[in-house]
Amino acid sequence: MNLIIIGSYLNVPCVIDIVEREKRDFKILSTEDSLLDLFAELYGREKVYKIPKVFKNFGNLKVLLSDFFRSFQHKKKLIKEIGAFQPKNLFFFFLGWNGLASWVIKEFSLICNIYYRPKVNVDLLQTDKSCRMQIKTAIASAVCGTRLRSGKYYGYSLIAVDKRFLEKARAREYLHEIDHRNIKKFLSKRFDNLQKIKVMILNGGMYNVEEDEYVRIMKLVSIVLFKKYKAFEICIKDHPHFPVLELEPFDECFKVPIHFPASLLCYHCDVVVGYSSATLFEAANLGKKPISLVKFIPTTKPSQVKEVIDYLEDHVETGVIEYPADASGFARVLERKRT
Repeated sequence: MNLIIIGSYLNVPCVIDIVEREKRDFKILSTEDSLLDLFAELYGREKVYKIPKVFKNFGNLKVLLSDFFRSFQHKKKLIKEIGAFQPKNLFFFFLGWNGLASWVIKEFSLICNIYYRPKVNVDLLQTDKSCRMQIKTAIASAVCGTRLRSGKYYGYSLIAVDKRFLEKARAREYLHEIDHRNIKKFLSKRFDNLQKIKVMILNGGMYNVEEDEYVRIMKLVSIVLFKKYKAFEICIKDHPHFPVLELEPFDECFKVPIHFPASLLCYHCDVVVGYSSATLFEAANLGKKPISLVKFIPTTKPSQVKEVIDYLEDHVETGVIEYPADASGFARVLERKRT
């Protein structure tokens, strides 16, 4: 059996590709209920397995200690239940520490072939030397049973799974490129109602942006879009981990269910509009037209513009991401033919 561990919507196409390519029995494991619900809908509830989510709050000592001691009970249960699946291979994708999911990878590396398909460039990870992150990383390392890294990725701090972790787990890179035909075939069989969508708006998911300013800019964006597209040709995809921001001009557009991943919608639209989402470089690599509003929407952190652009550009393999600075620039790039 194949175990596939996923922690982010970004990796949904990777999971589908592995399932369709490997043609073996499988279980999809995650700490995220919304991801499990998605894959239960796609493949059946019997194909998913919940890993308990712990250490959601490092700032509350009482909760932290409770999670630490409960983790030992969780580990015994995970060994018994996951072991009963008799796994042969385990696949994962994430850069950041993923709680007990990271421990599962390390623990089952003793009996499984471990495969890692990185979605982002691990070599760009820097060290975060702040005392706060060093303490959090030490706690996470104790839970995981192996040393993790206090990292910083494009200005954002995280507890990271780095090369030392990969070496200890004897992880090998999964060298197969994603076969996008598998994804398209899969989606066509299950979601024929997506055929009319031409534009996807990635709503929310920004840091250091005032809500009023964001709403104001999105009104300007809507004016330009509705000159070219009908409401039924535009869909709104809210970020699953941020508060939903209401965009009144798009009220008549199709609202995508919160658990449905933007990375899958890319396959059925021509234009993707967002801020810093990884879906933008996903769209570029699929030959779509991604438009980032990072230069258009004012930020309270000036350095963020360069950080976002660097992050997106470092992960574009083919295609181009556009960065208009105003409404007229947005209109121009919308009309510009893809290269």
